[in-house]
Amino acid sequence: MHTVSIKITDNNNVEVKTSGLDYQQFLQVVLTAIEGAADTLIREAKKHVDEVPDIEQQCRDALFDLTNMAFS
Repeated sequence: MHTVSIKITDNNNVEVKTSGLDYQQFLQVVLTAIEGAADTLIREAKKHVDEVPDIEQQCRDALFDLTNMAFS
């Protein structure tokens, strides 16, 4: 069995513990979770396209920038 535990402490530090995962497997889990969260964010944002016509592109741009910053 493989597990990933992510804990956000009161002072906003992130603690990650894994069991049974090598580095590549862990990265795959993290990137899959990010992809799912991004898809959900964009899907929800599209509901507000009447208020902000280019909201989908704004979300995609922001996610791209955040991803680049996180992995640089």
